Amino acid sequence: MTIKLLVFTLLAVVKETLGSSSRYTSAPVPVETLLALGVASKNYSGVNDVLCALRAALDAPPCPAPFDWVPDVGCVAVVETNRPYDVAKTSCPGGSQLVSLYSDNFFKLAAYVYQKSFVPKGWSGGWCFVGLHRNNLVWTWRTGQVMSGLPGSGLWGPLEPNDNSDCAFLLFVNGAPYLGDRACTIPSWSVCALQ
Repeated sequence: MTIKLLVFTLLAVVKETLGSSSRYTSAPVPVETLLALGVASKNYSGVNDVLCALRAALDAPPCPAPFDWVPDVGCVAVVETNRPYDVAKTSCPGGSQLVSLYSDNFFKLAAYVYQKSFVPKGWSGGWCFVGLHRNNLVWTWRTGQVMSGLPGSGLWGPLEPNDNSDCAFLLFVNGAPYLGDRACTIPSWSVCALQ
């Protein structure tokens, strides 16, 4: 964790100095500095080890297994077990919950789910529970955000929602992603996220 914090701090400094007239050259880092940052021990003998550790931290996935990083969404896992909604929402792994979205990250999530779970099986259609549920006729994400858009527009599929149910699905029709509603009792896969 300390290395990741150091990496993000270094990246922030680099980002802030990009385009400035200052030029930085590589220089030895005093052991005392590394000790103060907690990235070295007293028997530390070389800066290259720290640079390698920083590089490894940059290349390492930011999510624990079984999650994958999806930009602008977070750590996501597709649970490929058919369960009804009430079971799916309490069965997400590692403390995650059914994914909650905004319109700007819907297609990034949909592309991930489709490539990760549908394409390898040769499927072009199917559905997965997401964290969108209808309460008192209002579609609300599990985070409390009200779903925008009129039926049949925005992220909703054609003729969706059609009042079949109070549960929303990420729906693929010939590979095209939409939101749709279906009965909460229909067992389905689910998309979970650490958000």
